[in-house]
Amino acid sequence: MLFLCGGYFILKSGGFPFRCPRRIIGTLLRKKDGKSSFSALTLALAGTLGVGNITGVAAAIAAGGAGALFWMWISALVAMMVKFCEIVLAMEHRRWDGTRFLGGAMYYMKGKPAAGIFALFCLLTAFTMGSVMQIKAAADAVELVFAVDRRIFGIIFAIFLFAVICGGVKGIKEITVKLIPLLTLFYIGLSVWIIVQNHSALPDAFREIFMSAFGLRPAVSGVCGMMIARALRFGVARGLITNESGCGTAPMAHASAERVSPAEQGVWGIFEVFVDTILLCTLTGLALLTSGIDIGENSMAAVFEAFSCAGIASSAALAVSILLFAFATVICWYYYGGEALIYLDRKKRFIKAYPIVFIAVCVIGATAAEGIVWQCADLTVGAMTMINLCALLRNRKKILEEIALYTNIKTPEILPGLEN
Repeated sequence: MLFLCGGYFILKSGGFPFRCPRRIIGTLLRKKDGKSSFSALTLALAGTLGVGNITGVAAAIAAGGAGALFWMWISALVAMMVKFCEIVLAMEHRRWDGTRFLGGAMYYMKGKPAAGIFALFCLLTAFTMGSVMQIKAAADAVELVFAVDRRIFGIIFAIFLFAVICGGVKGIKEITVKLIPLLTLFYIGLSVWIIVQNHSALPDAFREIFMSAFGLRPAVSGVCGMMIARALRFGVARGLITNESGCGTAPMAHASAERVSPAEQGVWGIFEVFVDTILLCTLTGLALLTSGIDIGENSMAAVFEAFSCAGIASSAALAVSILLFAFATVICWYYYGGEALIYLDRKKRFIKAYPIVFIAVCVIGATAAEGIVWQCADLTVGAMTMINLCALLRNRKKILEEIALYTNIKTPEILPGLEN
């Protein structure tokens, strides 16, 4: 569904965004109203940059082979188009509540049942991928490197989270604007340093990625087919977990941008996918593959083993990175869950209880089992994505009109067989 939807819009838009790189870069570099757009971007990146970029990549490679990284790249190229489309619609259908903009997939879905089901799954995702998965990974990292008991860590984490939550939406944005750029640059530098240490293994790493992606191994054809299927399934699934394209959550953050056109804000979504999957996931994958370690079921241990080649300092730096990534993701998903609850609970009967329940789940999440958390996240994110992609296709005419307006060209001719 992700490939079909993204491919449809790429084809109907004449190859946007790949045919307009100069226009897109110009939009990103423009200073006018850039602060509002960048603030919305960092909030969205806080939700996408997290455990998925580190342990999620390790889990994908362990389950689907090195070829999973290749399919993460391919899915990211399609995801750029999908994320652009959902942000455009969110900007078009957002609502002003008197103090700020409310937006997201719920508001552009035609039919309250679908929107309500989507919002419910979004709320569930906030309690799985958005909190438990992040805190579990952070607790693992801190326990592994600093020997801190995970139960104590969960309580301390919850205290800091409560302090940020008290600042409201404005406080959350202030944290993400300051934290995300520095944290991203820090992790890029750390990953590059590890890869440089093992640079001689880079050719073999790329060879393994492409051989595993297409099953070019001396094995029976049936086994090759299974390998391709696993690489594709886990590559796309983990890619979706990391960049959240198509699942309709990032538009909640982007809809808060002010004084910017829908298409221009959508371009920031393209940049978001590039940073998340093409850049950070690739660096994590190459660091793992060049290290030569055997990636087992414990993805966290595998990541630390790969990064330990540069000494204890790199392990400590990785632990801090995971902790801060997790914290940023949790506060962003608290925001997403709250937006979904606002849509569901029009009478505001449960709004006051939401922060308490969310913090309690965070404390419990520090001792949660890893396998069941990933399965729940796959289920909820997958369900949200299926519902949201259908909504994108139903609103395809408006999206194509915005693309045509942004690129200053006429809407491409409808190709035979694609009228519907």
